[in-house]
Amino acid sequence: MATSFRYDPYKMRHKAVFYTVGERLSKSGVTIPAKNKAFTLHYAQIKITLNQRFYATGQSLKGTVIIAVRHNNIDETMQVELKDGMYSIYDISRDSDDYIAYDLITLKRINKAGKAKA
Repeated sequence: MATSFRYDPYKMRHKAVFYTVGERLSKSGVTIPAKNKAFTLHYAQIKITLNQRFYATGQSLKGTVIIAVRHNNIDETMQVELKDGMYSIYDISRDSDDYIAYDLITLKRINKAGKAKA
C-alpha cells in the first residue's frame, strides 16, 4: 500500500523552475550542452533527518534538499532551479494513487562545472 503525502497550500509558497537538458549545435558547428525551460511548479521544502534519508535510499545524502511538488511529468534527467542555485534530480518518490498527489524529489546541488557535488 502506497503512502499518500498531503501538504497545505500555504506550505507550497516557493517556486522551482524545471529544465530539460539536451544538446545543440553552436554557430561553429560544435555540439554544446543546452537546457530548455520545461515548466515552473510551486513546492514545499521538506525537512527530514539524515537518518531518515539513509533509511529511505540506503546511502548518506548529506548536502541534498528534498522538495514536495504536485504530481507531474518529472524525470531524473531534468535540472531544477531553486532560489539558491541549480540542482540535479537525485531521486523521485512518486505518489500517483490519488487525484491530488504529491511527489517528493531529492535534489543535489550542481557545481560550476555542471556536475553534482559529491
